[in-house]
Amino acid sequence: YPCERPAEVDAMLVMPVAFASASGSQAGRKTGSRKGLIARFRPFFQSLRYRLGPLTLPRSGRQFARLVKEVTPDVVHAMRIPYEGMLASYTPAGIPLIISTWGNDLTLHAPATARMAELTRKTLQRADALMADCQRDI
Repeated sequence: YPCERPAEVDAMLVMPVAFASASGSQAGRKTGSRKGLIARFRPFFQSLRYRLGPLTLPRSGRQFARLVKEVTPDVVHAMRIPYEGMLASYTPAGIPLIISTWGNDLTLHAPATARMAELTRKTLQRADALMADCQRDI
């Protein structure tokens, strides 16, 4: 979730994927009537996002990989598989990737579509470490 940049951090960027900037989520920082509309039709938009959201990943993934090469972090940590972890799976080889599951990444989101399942598997295969919030996900 977006937050203020701590003073000791040189740079901090937010890279919304899968239409996060339009969702009314904290990542998108949208408020007002648009947020209410999204909430009202959430099941429809969620289904649409499962189908169209993955289409945003290749372009964002290339941008992310370039950024990671430029910054050269010691580690990349993605909190949640959809869609942050899926984006983080573009982390160049040689840089450790930690993926954290949160809630229902594997039980709700992964089986939503064949593509979501495929991208979840790809993300977990790329991960060097997995942190889960429940025993079920290990």
